[in-house]
Amino acid sequence: MSPHRKATAYLLLFALIGAACPALFAQPSMLQRAREGTASASAVLNLWKVEDEQVRQIAIPLTFLYPVNEQLQLTIGAGPAFSAFEGSGEAALNGFSDTRFGGSYLFKNERLLATFGINLPSGKHALNSEELSVANILALHAFDFTMPILGQGLDLSAGMVSAFPLGSVVAGLGAGFLMRGAFEPFENGGVKYDPGEEITLSAAVDLPLARRKKVMIDANYTLYTADKVEGTKLFQAGNRITLQAMAWFPGESAGLLLMARDRIRAANKIVSDEDLIPERQNSNGNELELLAMVTLPRSAYTTLRGVVEGKIYSNNAYDIGGATIGGIGAGLSKTFTPHLSFELDGRFYFGSMETGVDAVGLTGLRATGGFKFRL
Repeated sequence: MSPHRKATAYLLLFALIGAACPALFAQPSMLQRAREGTASASAVLNLWKVEDEQVRQIAIPLTFLYPVNEQLQLTIGAGPAFSAFEGSGEAALNGFSDTRFGGSYLFKNERLLATFGINLPSGKHALNSEELSVANILALHAFDFTMPILGQGLDLSAGMVSAFPLGSVVAGLGAGFLMRGAFEPFENGGVKYDPGEEITLSAAVDLPLARRKKVMIDANYTLYTADKVEGTKLFQAGNRITLQAMAWFPGESAGLLLMARDRIRAANKIVSDEDLIPERQNSNGNELELLAMVTLPRSAYTTLRGVVEGKIYSNNAYDIGGATIGGIGAGLSKTFTPHLSFELDGRFYFGSMETGVDAVGLTGLRATGGFKFRL
């Protein structure tokens, strides 16, 4: 599975999983809802340097949320991104992203939530060779670029999430379907690539502890159907399990958030004699991510935070693709008025990545600043 294909799958799942996860992490009042509309605008700089090579991206994501009423909530997101690679040569990938509409409907029993989304192909997708080389770097999970891919086809998603009490525990179950449309990945290629559909099953528990402390655990299982070109099966991604655990320990002077996430993927299927067969060895490695965040409320309007991150990606069966990355950073949340707030965050990364020949050192920087307007 190419890095470009991995990024496409990751981005397209955002509408479904992004809508489902907040519901699965429900408070005792079950499925939470926004009570006011918001408009958010931010700028994100991602910069990575690997020996003498450098890749950077400036993304400007724009998001809007509008609660139509107590049951129906709508969202829209889009924005431009400007990416460049510098090394033995230079290449750039600039353009606007696809426009993603989404929404959710909370049924009146407040224990069942329906989610839906549509991805409109407004972004850049037919890439030339230089743009494709940049896209393949942006797709690497370890770099976690804000917009790893700009454009793909017309995609539709739908899902259902339910939350219910089990004693003092709140449990959640969810299921979703993503129907993906064909698009032309190469400039003047004349051939459309039709990614396979995706089915995601989710389960989660929210375990309250003493003094507002809590532990949240969730698991997602994603099944992929075959990708096609002109009706012929070409590739099928291995099914994926994502496990995540979070613990929140609030306090008057400081709060602590701990998180661990692990992604495990089965072997892909590749074409052989006009049929798809499993890879001889699994080309997907295990991806473990760890995070600890300390929040320091300074007043009713200002909160400081410090973050430590770790990414431990194992080599695949071909002994390539692994990475070990550590990160440290700080941030600020500032409320100016009841309708305007500001977020600032900066993180520095260091580590190494396995290329198949040897491990190469890398450093990274991520800086984010943005405003949220409450309507």
